[in-house]
Amino acid sequence: MSLLLPSVLPFGDLAVEETWLAFDGPKLFVARNRTGQSFLFNAIDEDEESISYLAVAMSEKRRAMVRSGGLGLRAAFTAPEGGVFRVTCDYELGEARAELVEVERLSDAELPTDDAYVSVPTETLPSFHPDTLASRALAEGRTLVGLRLNPPTLARSEYPVRPLSDALRAMQSLAEAMVQEESGTTTVRGPLPAQVIEDGELAVLDLEAASFVAILAPSRSARSTPSMPSLGFEMPTTAAALERAHSLLRAVASSEHDPEILRSSIQGLGVRAVTKIRDLLEVALDQNTPLTVYVAPPGGPVEEVRVSTGDASAGVLVLSERDASLEEIVLESAWIVGVNLRTWVFELHDPTAEPNKFSGRVTEHARSQIEGLPTGEAHRYVAEIVSESSFSDLTDEVKVRYSLKSIRPAGEHVAGVNEAKGDDATTGLGGHPAPLG
Repeated sequence: MSLLLPSVLPFGDLAVEETWLAFDGPKLFVARNRTGQSFLFNAIDEDEESISYLAVAMSEKRRAMVRSGGLGLRAAFTAPEGGVFRVTCDYELGEARAELVEVERLSDAELPTDDAYVSVPTETLPSFHPDTLASRALAEGRTLVGLRLNPPTLARSEYPVRPLSDALRAMQSLAEAMVQEESGTTTVRGPLPAQVIEDGELAVLDLEAASFVAILAPSRSARSTPSMPSLGFEMPTTAAALERAHSLLRAVASSEHDPEILRSSIQGLGVRAVTKIRDLLEVALDQNTPLTVYVAPPGGPVEEVRVSTGDASAGVLVLSERDASLEEIVLESAWIVGVNLRTWVFELHDPTAEPNKFSGRVTEHARSQIEGLPTGEAHRYVAEIVSESSFSDLTDEVKVRYSLKSIRPAGEHVAGVNEAKGDDATTGLGGHPAPLG
C-alpha cells in the first residue's frame, strides 16, 4: 500500500524525509512540510484497511537528540515540545484523520517502550569542511589545525570533557615539544623555556562536526596586550613546528605496514618530542578513535593525515624503542583486582614483585586477552607490564605509569582460596572482572 499521510493543519503537505524503521513500508519516520516543520510518526496499529500513528512536531534540536539516542522515543511523545496527535489513515476511503490527544491519556500500548531509542550518527555542531581551513588561514594570517576525533560511541557531535581535555593537552604538549625542536634548545626534562611555551601555545577557535573536530591556531594572547595588539603574524618557528608535527604523523600513518618510515623520521629528534608524539597516539588508543589532523598554512593547501588505531598502536611500539624510560616487567603470579572494560583501566597485584601493585592502561593487544578473565587471588596470571618513567614539566619528580602488554593464566588457582570463598566471593561478579571506577 502507498503511504498515506494527513494534510490537515498543523501537518500540511508532508513528505517523508528520513525513515528510521521500515517493515512493509515506513513505521518510524520523520516527515517535513513545505514550511520546514518536522513531525515524528510512530506506527501504533495496523490492519488491512488502515494504519494508526502517534505524531508529534519536533524542532531541529529535538530531532537531533532523538535521532542520536540522546532522548528516548517514549520521551519524545510523553514530554513533547508541542501537541501529540493520533493519526488514522484509512486506505479504503483514501483519507487521513488527525486528532489532538492528551499525553496523560496515552496508554502503554500506544507508546514506545522505556528502553526504545534511535542511534544514528548526528551532527549537532556546524559542519566541518577541510577546504575552508585554507581560506580562513589566509584571512587570519596564521596556520590553522583541525583535530578530528571519531570514536565508535560518538552518535552525535558531543564529546566528554575529560577525554577531550586529554586529547587537546596532548596536542598542546606536542606543539611545544616541536617548537623546542625548531628552536634548537631541546631538553629531556624539567620546565620548558618561557619563549617555547609562548610560541607553542595553541588556542581553540571553534568546535565543528565531522564526527567531532576542534579547530586550533597559534594563540595570540601571549603576544598581545590591550595597548599593543598582535600584528597578526605568527612566529615562523610555530608554523614550522606544526608542519613538522604533521609530517611525523604522516610517518605514523604508515607504521602499521612500514615501521621503518617512522624510525627514519624520528632520527635526530629529542626524547621529549618522541615522548609527546607517543602520548598523543596513546590518547587516541585510550579513546578508541582514529586521529585525523589537518594543517592549513596561510596561502597554502590543506594537508590531511589520518592515523588509524592500528597505525597508532604500531607507532607507539616504534616510538617506545627510543625511550630509555621504558622497562618491561614480567609478573609471574599476578591476580586481577579489576578492569574497566569501557576505559580499559586495570589493576593487578603480585605479592612476589616490587612494587606489588600495578595499575594503568590495557594496550589494544591485551584487551581481548583480559576480557572475561576471572578476578581475585584465587586466579593467577603471567602478565607482561611496561613501566614508563616520566619527569614532571615543573620539577624533576619522577612519575611512573604502567601498561598491560599481555596476560595469560599461570596455571591452577591458589589452593584453598577458591574452595573457602567460592567463585563469586573472589570476583564479586560471578567470576568476571570486577569493575573499576
